[in-house]
Amino acid sequence: MQDVNLGYNVDAVVAAYPNVALVDGDDVDDMIREDAEGKPFSKWPTVWGALTSTGRKEVATEIWAAHELLPEKVVEAAGKASAGLRKKKRS
Repeated sequence: MQDVNLGYNVDAVVAAYPNVALVDGDDVDDMIREDAEGKPFSKWPTVWGALTSTGRKEVATEIWAAHELLPEKVVEAAGKASAGLRKKKRS
């Protein structure tokens, strides 16, 4: 999902996304490993690169929805609720 008129490349953002964990039932893998020097690093960029294009699109769409679509809907709903309250007060 390249720049969808958002001003940024969604795929690049998702590839660099922090604190990604893989969840399989009750098993959770935070994908944090240590290199030879004991420094932590995330395996997420490697996992992201190994996903199929369909898998990358699905993950990118979910991340986009969580950070762009859902907040927009919340703001929109709040605006409608606020407008409804203003109308009721005027009566």
